[in-house]
Amino acid sequence: MKAVEVNNSNAGEFISYCRKYANEQDESYIPREDYSVRSDEPAYLLFSDDGRHIGTVALMLHRQFREIKKGRFRIFHCTEKSIENYKLLLDPVLRHAGGIEHVYCFITDDKKDVRDIWESLGFKIQRYSWVLDRKIDEAVPEEFPEGFEIKTVVPGKDEEAWCSIINSAFADIAGHMQMIPDMVNEMRNEEDYLPGGMNILWNGTKPGGLLKLIKLKEEGKDYLFIETIAVHPDYQGRGLGRSLLKFGINFGHRMGLKRVMLTVNSENEDATRLYFKEGFKKSVVFICYNKKL
Repeated sequence: MKAVEVNNSNAGEFISYCRKYANEQDESYIPREDYSVRSDEPAYLLFSDDGRHIGTVALMLHRQFREIKKGRFRIFHCTEKSIENYKLLLDPVLRHAGGIEHVYCFITDDKKDVRDIWESLGFKIQRYSWVLDRKIDEAVPEEFPEGFEIKTVVPGKDEEAWCSIINSAFADIAGHMQMIPDMVNEMRNEEDYLPGGMNILWNGTKPGGLLKLIKLKEEGKDYLFIETIAVHPDYQGRGLGRSLLKFGINFGHRMGLKRVMLTVNSENEDATRLYFKEGFKKSVVFICYNKKL
Protein backbone atom coordinates (compact mmCIF):
# COMPACT_ATOMS: atom_id res chain seq x y z
CA MET A 1 0.00 0.00 0.00
CA LYS A 2 1.24 3.49 -0.80
CA ALA A 3 -0.14 7.01 -0.21
CA VAL A 4 0.67 9.53 -2.95
CA GLU A 5 0.13 13.27 -2.59
CA VAL A 6 -2.37 14.83 -4.98
CA ASN A 7 -0.74 17.10 -7.56
CA ASN A 8 -1.65 18.64 -10.89
CA SER A 9 -0.97 15.43 -12.77
CA ASN A 10 -3.22 13.17 -10.67
CA ALA A 11 -5.86 15.71 -9.59
CA GLY A 12 -8.34 14.24 -12.07
CA GLU A 13 -8.16 10.89 -10.33
CA PHE A 14 -8.77 12.62 -7.00
CA ILE A 15 -11.82 14.46 -8.36
CA SER A 16 -13.30 11.29 -9.85
CA TYR A 17 -12.91 9.37 -6.61
CA CYS A 18 -14.54 12.13 -4.56
CA ARG A 19 -17.49 12.42 -6.91
CA LYS A 20 -17.98 8.65 -6.85
CA TYR A 21 -17.71 7.99 -3.11
CA ALA A 22 -18.43 11.26 -1.24
CA ASN A 23 -22.10 10.30 -0.93
CA GLU A 24 -21.04 7.49 1.43
CA GLN A 25 -19.85 10.10 3.94
CA ASP A 26 -20.64 13.77 3.39
CA GLU A 27 -21.39 15.49 0.08
CA SER A 28 -20.93 19.05 1.39
CA TYR A 29 -17.60 19.62 -0.34
CA ILE A 30 -17.56 17.48 -3.48
CA PRO A 31 -14.89 19.11 -5.70
CA ARG A 32 -15.95 20.75 -8.94
CA GLU A 33 -14.60 19.44 -12.23
CA ASP A 34 -12.34 22.52 -12.38
CA TYR A 35 -10.86 21.83 -8.93
CA SER A 36 -7.20 22.79 -8.67
CA VAL A 37 -4.56 21.71 -6.17
CA ARG A 38 -4.23 24.08 -3.20
CA SER A 39 -1.41 24.48 -0.70
CA ASP A 40 -3.97 24.88 2.10
CA GLU A 41 -5.73 21.63 1.24
CA PRO A 42 -3.38 18.66 1.43
CA ALA A 43 -4.78 15.54 -0.24
CA TYR A 44 -3.53 12.00 -0.79
CA LEU A 45 -4.47 8.99 -2.91
CA LEU A 46 -4.02 5.47 -1.54
CA PHE A 47 -2.95 2.73 -3.96
CA SER A 48 -2.91 -1.01 -3.37
CA ASP A 49 0.19 -3.08 -4.09
CA ASP A 50 -1.24 -3.96 -7.50
CA GLY A 51 -1.82 -0.27 -8.38
CA ARG A 52 -5.54 0.08 -7.70
CA HIS A 53 -6.79 3.40 -6.30
CA ILE A 54 -8.52 2.35 -3.06
CA GLY A 55 -8.69 5.49 -0.93
CA THR A 56 -8.53 9.28 -0.76
CA VAL A 57 -8.21 11.93 1.93
CA ALA A 58 -8.34 15.73 1.71
CA LEU A 59 -8.04 18.08 4.68
CA MET A 60 -9.26 21.65 4.30
CA LEU A 61 -6.99 24.08 6.12
CA HIS A 62 -8.25 27.25 4.47
CA ARG A 63 -7.94 30.57 6.28
CA GLN A 64 -11.35 30.38 7.93
CA PHE A 65 -10.46 26.97 9.37
CA ARG A 66 -6.99 28.01 10.55
CA GLU A 67 -8.46 31.02 12.35
CA ILE A 68 -10.34 28.64 14.65
CA LYS A 69 -7.46 26.12 14.67
CA LYS A 70 -9.57 23.42 13.10
CA GLY A 71 -9.28 21.36 9.94
CA ARG A 72 -12.24 19.82 8.12
CA PHE A 73 -12.01 16.72 5.98
CA ARG A 74 -13.42 17.10 2.49
CA ILE A 75 -13.21 13.31 2.26
CA PHE A 76 -11.62 10.51 4.29
CA HIS A 77 -12.57 7.27 2.54
CA CYS A 78 -11.28 3.83 1.62
CA THR A 79 -12.99 1.20 -0.50
CA GLU A 80 -11.01 -1.50 1.32
CA LYS A 81 -11.89 -0.72 4.91
CA SER A 82 -9.24 -1.40 7.53
CA ILE A 83 -7.52 0.54 10.28
CA GLU A 84 -4.22 0.16 8.43
CA ASN A 85 -5.55 1.70 5.20
CA TYR A 86 -7.18 4.65 6.94
CA LYS A 87 -4.01 5.23 8.97
CA LEU A 88 -1.93 5.26 5.77
CA LEU A 89 -4.04 8.22 4.63
CA LEU A 90 -4.36 9.97 7.97
CA ASP A 91 -0.68 10.07 8.96
CA PRO A 92 0.67 11.98 5.92
CA VAL A 93 -2.20 14.45 5.70
CA LEU A 94 -1.86 15.39 9.39
CA ARG A 95 1.78 16.31 8.84
CA HIS A 96 0.43 19.42 7.08
CA ALA A 97 -1.70 20.43 10.08
CA GLY A 98 0.80 22.49 12.06
CA GLY A 99 -1.01 24.96 14.33
CA ILE A 100 -4.29 23.02 14.05
CA GLU A 101 -5.74 21.73 17.32
CA HIS A 102 -8.66 19.64 16.05
CA VAL A 103 -9.74 17.95 12.83
CA TYR A 104 -13.29 16.83 12.12
CA CYS A 105 -15.41 14.97 9.60
CA PHE A 106 -19.01 13.83 9.08
CA ILE A 107 -20.50 10.44 8.34
CA THR A 108 -24.00 8.95 8.40
CA ASP A 109 -24.87 6.96 11.49
CA ASP A 110 -25.41 3.73 9.52
CA LYS A 111 -21.71 3.41 8.53
CA LYS A 112 -20.80 1.41 11.62
CA ASP A 113 -17.72 -0.23 10.07
CA VAL A 114 -16.07 3.09 9.22
CA ARG A 115 -17.12 4.68 12.49
CA ASP A 116 -15.40 1.87 14.41
CA ILE A 117 -12.21 2.48 12.43
CA TRP A 118 -12.31 6.22 13.02
CA GLU A 119 -12.85 5.69 16.73
CA SER A 120 -9.86 3.32 16.79
CA LEU A 121 -7.82 6.18 15.27
CA GLY A 122 -8.78 8.57 18.08
CA PHE A 123 -11.87 10.27 16.64
CA LYS A 124 -14.72 10.93 19.06
CA ILE A 125 -18.35 11.86 18.51
CA GLN A 126 -18.81 15.62 18.89
CA ARG A 127 -22.36 16.26 17.75
CA TYR A 128 -25.24 15.07 15.60
CA SER A 129 -26.76 16.74 12.56
CA TRP A 130 -30.08 15.82 10.97
CA VAL A 131 -31.23 15.96 7.38
CA LEU A 132 -34.93 16.84 7.30
CA ASP A 133 -37.22 16.76 4.30
CA ARG A 134 -40.75 17.72 3.33
CA LYS A 135 -42.98 17.35 0.28
CA ILE A 136 -44.03 20.51 -1.54
CA ASP A 137 -47.65 19.78 -2.42
CA GLU A 138 -48.84 23.38 -2.56
CA ALA A 139 -47.89 26.92 -1.65
CA VAL A 140 -48.01 27.82 2.04
CA PRO A 141 -49.32 31.05 3.63
CA GLU A 142 -46.42 33.48 3.63
CA GLU A 143 -46.26 36.88 5.35
CA PHE A 144 -43.55 39.14 6.75
CA PRO A 145 -44.21 41.70 9.50
CA GLU A 146 -44.90 45.28 8.47
CA GLY A 147 -41.68 47.11 7.59
CA PHE A 148 -39.79 43.97 6.53
CA GLU A 149 -38.98 43.15 2.91
CA ILE A 150 -37.00 40.25 1.42
CA LYS A 151 -34.66 41.04 -1.47
CA THR A 152 -32.20 39.10 -3.59
CA VAL A 153 -28.59 39.80 -2.64
CA VAL A 154 -26.96 42.51 -4.74
CA PRO A 155 -23.36 41.55 -5.68
CA GLY A 156 -20.77 44.05 -4.51
CA LYS A 157 -23.21 45.68 -2.09
CA ASP A 158 -24.78 43.23 0.36
CA GLU A 159 -21.87 40.98 1.37
CA GLU A 160 -21.17 42.83 4.64
CA ALA A 161 -24.84 42.62 5.62
CA TRP A 162 -24.85 38.88 4.92
CA CYS A 163 -21.80 38.35 7.14
CA SER A 164 -23.25 40.50 9.91
CA ILE A 165 -26.42 38.41 10.06
CA ILE A 166 -24.88 34.96 9.88
CA ASN A 167 -21.95 35.62 12.22
CA SER A 168 -24.24 37.10 14.87
CA ALA A 169 -26.97 34.47 14.51
CA PHE A 170 -24.64 31.45 14.60
CA ALA A 171 -22.04 32.75 17.07
CA ASP A 172 -22.89 30.04 19.61
CA ILE A 173 -23.58 27.21 17.16
CA ALA A 174 -21.00 24.40 17.09
CA GLY A 175 -19.05 24.27 13.85
CA HIS A 176 -19.75 27.85 12.72
CA MET A 177 -16.83 29.70 11.16
CA GLN A 178 -16.69 33.47 10.86
CA MET A 179 -17.81 34.42 7.38
CA ILE A 180 -16.13 37.20 5.42
CA PRO A 181 -17.34 39.01 2.27
CA ASP A 182 -15.01 37.07 -0.04
CA MET A 183 -16.70 33.85 1.06
CA VAL A 184 -20.11 35.29 0.14
CA ASN A 185 -18.80 36.18 -3.32
CA GLU A 186 -17.46 32.65 -3.79
CA MET A 187 -20.96 31.22 -3.25
CA ARG A 188 -21.98 32.48 -6.70
CA ASN A 189 -19.37 30.23 -8.29
CA GLU A 190 -20.55 27.08 -6.54
CA GLU A 191 -21.77 24.26 -8.75
CA ASP A 192 -25.19 24.18 -7.08
CA TYR A 193 -25.72 27.98 -7.08
CA LEU A 194 -29.35 28.88 -7.71
CA PRO A 195 -30.13 32.28 -9.31
CA GLY A 196 -32.35 34.22 -6.92
CA GLY A 197 -31.53 31.80 -4.10
CA MET A 198 -29.53 34.23 -1.94
CA ASN A 199 -31.86 36.61 -0.11
CA ILE A 200 -31.67 39.11 2.73
CA LEU A 201 -34.63 40.20 4.85
CA TRP A 202 -34.44 43.95 5.46
CA ASN A 203 -36.08 46.10 8.11
CA GLY A 204 -35.75 49.37 6.27
CA THR A 205 -31.98 49.69 5.81
CA LYS A 206 -31.10 47.20 8.58
CA PRO A 207 -30.42 43.54 7.73
CA GLY A 208 -32.63 41.26 9.81
CA GLY A 209 -32.27 37.79 8.34
CA LEU A 210 -31.10 35.76 5.38
CA LEU A 211 -32.02 32.72 3.34
CA LYS A 212 -29.82 30.67 1.01
CA LEU A 213 -31.43 28.17 -1.36
CA ILE A 214 -29.75 25.77 -3.76
CA LYS A 215 -31.03 23.09 -6.15
CA LEU A 216 -29.68 19.55 -5.85
CA LYS A 217 -30.40 16.24 -7.53
CA GLU A 218 -31.10 12.93 -5.82
CA GLU A 219 -32.00 9.70 -7.60
CA GLY A 220 -32.42 11.64 -10.84
CA LYS A 221 -34.90 14.17 -9.41
CA ASP A 222 -34.30 17.84 -8.62
CA TYR A 223 -35.18 19.16 -5.18
CA LEU A 224 -34.77 22.38 -3.25
CA PHE A 225 -32.20 22.48 -0.46
CA ILE A 226 -32.48 25.21 2.18
CA GLU A 227 -28.80 25.62 2.95
CA THR A 228 -29.07 28.50 5.43
CA ILE A 229 -31.72 30.32 7.41
CA ALA A 230 -30.47 32.93 9.87
CA VAL A 231 -32.10 35.71 11.86
CA HIS A 232 -30.04 38.46 13.47
CA PRO A 233 -30.27 38.32 17.31
CA ASP A 234 -31.84 41.81 17.33
CA TYR A 235 -34.85 40.39 15.47
CA GLN A 236 -35.22 36.92 16.92
CA GLY A 237 -38.48 35.95 18.59
CA ARG A 238 -40.68 37.66 15.98
CA GLY A 239 -41.41 34.65 13.81
CA LEU A 240 -39.03 35.75 11.06
CA GLY A 241 -37.40 32.32 10.83
CA ARG A 242 -40.79 30.77 10.08
CA SER A 243 -41.51 33.45 7.47
CA LEU A 244 -38.16 32.82 5.77
CA LEU A 245 -38.78 29.08 5.80
CA LYS A 246 -42.19 29.52 4.14
CA PHE A 247 -40.69 31.87 1.56
CA GLY A 248 -38.18 29.14 0.73
CA ILE A 249 -40.89 26.47 0.40
CA ASN A 250 -42.88 28.72 -1.92
CA PHE A 251 -39.74 29.49 -3.95
CA GLY A 252 -39.44 25.76 -4.60
CA HIS A 253 -43.14 25.50 -5.41
CA ARG A 254 -42.82 28.27 -8.02
CA MET A 255 -39.95 26.32 -9.59
CA GLY A 256 -42.14 23.24 -9.82
CA LEU A 257 -40.05 21.27 -7.32
CA LYS A 258 -41.82 18.61 -5.27
CA ARG A 259 -39.44 18.22 -2.34
CA VAL A 260 -37.44 20.44 0.00
CA MET A 261 -34.64 19.43 2.36
CA LEU A 262 -32.42 21.08 4.98
CA THR A 263 -29.96 20.17 7.73
CA VAL A 264 -29.94 21.22 11.36
CA ASN A 265 -27.70 20.60 14.35
CA SER A 266 -29.64 18.43 16.78
CA GLU A 267 -28.79 20.76 19.70
CA ASN A 268 -30.48 23.70 17.92
CA GLU A 269 -33.79 23.00 19.64
CA ASP A 270 -35.62 26.15 18.53
CA ALA A 271 -34.90 25.46 14.87
CA THR A 272 -35.78 21.76 15.06
CA ARG A 273 -39.13 22.54 16.73
CA LEU A 274 -39.92 25.03 13.96
CA TYR A 275 -39.07 22.60 11.17
CA PHE A 276 -41.09 19.75 12.66
CA LYS A 277 -44.10 22.04 13.09
CA GLU A 278 -43.84 23.01 9.42
CA GLY A 279 -44.05 19.39 8.27
CA PHE A 280 -40.40 18.38 8.00
CA LYS A 281 -39.38 14.85 8.98
CA LYS A 282 -36.02 13.37 9.89
CA SER A 283 -34.54 11.36 7.00
CA VAL A 284 -30.78 11.03 7.67
CA VAL A 285 -28.59 11.37 10.77
CA PHE A 286 -25.02 12.62 10.37
CA ILE A 287 -22.42 12.29 13.10
CA CYS A 288 -19.61 14.81 13.44
CA TYR A 289 -16.39 13.11 14.56
CA ASN A 290 -13.59 15.18 16.09
CA LYS A 291 -9.95 14.28 16.72
CA LYS A 292 -7.76 16.33 19.02
CA LEU A 293 -4.20 16.71 17.73
